[in-house]
Amino acid sequence: MGKAEAARMASIETGLLSIGTIVSCLALRPMAERIGRRKTLAVYFVGMAASIALAFGWAFYLSNGLVPFIALLVVLGFFGGNFALFSLWLP
Repeated sequence: MGKAEAARMASIETGLLSIGTIVSCLALRPMAERIGRRKTLAVYFVGMAASIALAFGWAFYLSNGLVPFIALLVVLGFFGGNFALFSLWLP
């Protein structure tokens, strides 16, 4: 892949990661109201650890792992939205 194609791919992957984070921020409040803030944060931290391990420990090293890596970036973005829970904790 050339430089221009790599830059385009990185932009797409960053956009997908950001979309996952936005969806996460929208889903966080109902989840926290249903199961509680602590359990929600635990779900997010476990999901983040698992998605990091899968994306960068497995899919990144596959010979044809671009598609699974990109899919896992969306999951990583979702669980990376755990920072939105801290705004619920402050009040």
